[in-house]
Amino acid sequence: MKKSLLLFLLLLSGVLHAQNACFLNGTLEINTPLQLAGQVQFHAGPVLRGGTFTTGDSARFQSVLKKVLTDSNDIGLVAGITDDRDARWSGAENHPAVSQNAKMKANYVFGIGSNTKSITSAAILLLMEDGKLTLEDKLSKWLHNYKNVDPDITIRQCLQMTSGIYNFTDHPNFFAAIFANPTKIWTPEEVLTTFVGKPLFEKGTSWKYSNTNYVLLGLIIEKASGMAYKDFVRSRIIEPLGLSSFSYYPNEAPTAPMAHAWADINQDKIPDDLNALGFSLKSFFSAAGAAGAYLATAQDLSRWNHALFTGQLLQPSSLAEMKKEYKLNNSSGYGLGILVLHTSGGNLFGHNGSIIYQSLVYYQPDLGVSISAITNNIHDVFSLTPVFNGLLSEYLSIITAVEEPFLPQGEITLNTLFHSDLKIHYNRQEINQCGIYNMSTGQQVYNNQSMPTRELVVPTRKWSSGMYIIQLLDKQGKRQTLKAIKW
Repeated sequence: MKKSLLLFLLLLSGVLHAQNACFLNGTLEINTPLQLAGQVQFHAGPVLRGGTFTTGDSARFQSVLKKVLTDSNDIGLVAGITDDRDARWSGAENHPAVSQNAKMKANYVFGIGSNTKSITSAAILLLMEDGKLTLEDKLSKWLHNYKNVDPDITIRQCLQMTSGIYNFTDHPNFFAAIFANPTKIWTPEEVLTTFVGKPLFEKGTSWKYSNTNYVLLGLIIEKASGMAYKDFVRSRIIEPLGLSSFSYYPNEAPTAPMAHAWADINQDKIPDDLNALGFSLKSFFSAAGAAGAYLATAQDLSRWNHALFTGQLLQPSSLAEMKKEYKLNNSSGYGLGILVLHTSGGNLFGHNGSIIYQSLVYYQPDLGVSISAITNNIHDVFSLTPVFNGLLSEYLSIITAVEEPFLPQGEITLNTLFHSDLKIHYNRQEINQCGIYNMSTGQQVYNNQSMPTRELVVPTRKWSSGMYIIQLLDKQGKRQTLKAIKW
């Protein structure tokens, strides 16, 4: 058993380190969650669906989870969607070999890992709005000195990972100490005095992902607010936004069944149920603290991300501060506790998390949708990319579907696949306007307000290949939306 545990610790250490490095340091994988944005190609024009998802919509979303689970090594997947019209969906899929008592459901809670950082960042910004602190405050104003932590580092530098502070989870003794006593509740003070090595670089001169920054920020929140970190977050974020599934584990009890966590302990390529083996995650989560200890459902994770980036919590100026990014490469930057990913289809805002459970969540502002995905086994977080991609693809198809068509089926036709000219035939005279949008750019490429009677021919020789949205309007302003692809 000791040998298996050691192998598990080595595996866990490698996975956590690799994810932080790969996802945030600009290797090829940094683009993976965003490739969909370029492939699916969406636009910011008016769309006609929202407010609710139908049974058919839910089935399409669920089919994404089923397909990904079939094609991957995941034990289970959950996902959540929240959009600007408050349409919500969540679903779960389990590997068929999982026993009934270990299966998870969509309303189970999972560790969201470093998605906790956006919560901690938002708490700091709320205190800034209250006039309790500024982002340029030095650590020395709020905390006593810690070995290997420069007291002149600012709050902003901690938020943005430009402080140079050593990442405590990289300490060679961290995992051995955590799992030597898996039920121990670690305090921030113990973490900061036990696992923080020498600085990585001079403050403000570079960027490096470090969980230690957010453990320090959690203490500053307590000093500035006069409340425990978890109590401030609950009173100012969780309760006002109705995020009922969130809890700060293990300082707060899970609000719902906690999904079983899985890992390949003996490296036989067969994941093991840690719950069945009696592993406790309390030590690990308590050490993560304000850097990664929250639990939530996938649905509430998507709701949190959506609420944050639609201005339901922070003032516009504060949200703008959060989005100011340290550029990591041409496709990504790190803001204040958030990752900003750049694509030809627009920016995505969110984060990823890894604390045995793997998670990611991103908000796409042009579409107005936030999508989360979580798996319950130690695995590459990039395995969640197909979930995100598939759900965003299905969502796009749904919101560009025809709603309340004013022309009966069969009374309008078009060459859905076109190369030179786009031809639209219709049998009614009510149509008096046509607008066409390039989905890859969001730009309107055609507008006609003097429609012919039966057929419209649109010259498209100079258009780029890709998907286009055609919106027809009648004299009463009713819309009919169609899609076509130029090859």
